[in-house]
Amino acid sequence: MADKIAVLIPCYNEKLTIGQVIDDFQAKLPDSSIYVFDNNSTDCSAEVASTRGVHVIKVPKQGKGYVVRAMFDLIAADYYIMVDADGTYPAEHVHDLLEPLKDGLADMVVGSRVGAGHKKTFRPFHRFGNALVAKLIHWIWRTNLKDIMSGYRAYHSTVARSLPLLTVGFEIETEMTIQALDKGFTIIERPVPYGVRPQGSVSKLNTFRDGIKVVLLVFNIFKDYKPLTFFGGIGILLGLVSLMPGYEVIKDFLMDGSIEHIGAAVLFVGGFVLSVMFIHIGLILHSVSWKLKELYGVIRRSQTEKYSPHDRNK
Repeated sequence: MADKIAVLIPCYNEKLTIGQVIDDFQAKLPDSSIYVFDNNSTDCSAEVASTRGVHVIKVPKQGKGYVVRAMFDLIAADYYIMVDADGTYPAEHVHDLLEPLKDGLADMVVGSRVGAGHKKTFRPFHRFGNALVAKLIHWIWRTNLKDIMSGYRAYHSTVARSLPLLTVGFEIETEMTIQALDKGFTIIERPVPYGVRPQGSVSKLNTFRDGIKVVLLVFNIFKDYKPLTFFGGIGILLGLVSLMPGYEVIKDFLMDGSIEHIGAAVLFVGGFVLSVMFIHIGLILHSVSWKLKELYGVIRRSQTEKYSPHDRNK
C-alpha cells in the first residue's frame, strides 16, 4: 500500500499564485491529498483553490501559527509537505524533501534557501535575521542548520503528533524547528531555489516586528527547555561580578579581620546570594524538565507502538 502524502498550503491573500502552486504539486505528487488552509483571505484565494478540486479549510483565527496547528490537528497522513502559497518554493524539489523521510534518514527535512544564488531573492535583512537565529540555535542545541525560518519542509507523522506548538505568527517555523530539536528528532536540510513573487503579490512578513518575535521565541524556549544552562549561567555571571566589589572586602578581612568597605560588602553578599539562588533555581527546573522529558519519552513510545507498520498491516 502506498504511503499517504498530504500537501499543506497555508494561504492568506495569494490569489495570484495559489492556483499555480496547486497545479505544480498536483503534477509532482499526483497521488497526494492537497489541503489549502485559508486564513481569512479577503481576495478570491479560496475560490481559486476550490476550482482545482483540492480541500479548502477555513481557519478563522488570524495568524500562521493557528494555521499550522490546524494542519497538525486535522490532517492524518504518513508524510506531510508544508509549503507557502506565494509561489517562491519550487514543487520540482519536493521529492528531495520526501526521500530522506522515506529512507529513515530524517524526521523533518527543510528546504534551505541559504546559498550564494539566493542573494537577489532572499532579502538582506531576512538573511541576517535568519543567520542570527541559526547561530543562537546552534549555540544552544549544537546543530548546523542554516535556514531556520523556511516555509518549505517535509516531516513524518510522528513529528506532527509530538510538537506542542504555541506561537501564533510567522515565528511558527522557528518554533517547529526548535521543538523538533528538543524532542530529539533528526532534522536535515536540502537546498532549494528561492523564487520571487510575481508583480502585485505582497509579502505579509514584517522584517523587524516578526524578527523580534523570533528572537524572543528562541530566548523563551531556551529559558524553558534549558533551565540549568540559562539560570545557571546567570548565577555564575552574578557570582563573578560580585567578586569585583568583594575583592577589597575579602582582602581587608584576611589582613586585620575588619570590614571597612561596607557598601562593597553589601554588593558582594547580595551578588553572591543571588548567584546561589539562580543556580539553585536552574537545578530545580532542570530536574522538573528531565522528568517531563522522561514522561514525553514514555508517551512517544506508546504512540510508536500504536502506529507501527506491523499494526497497520494487520
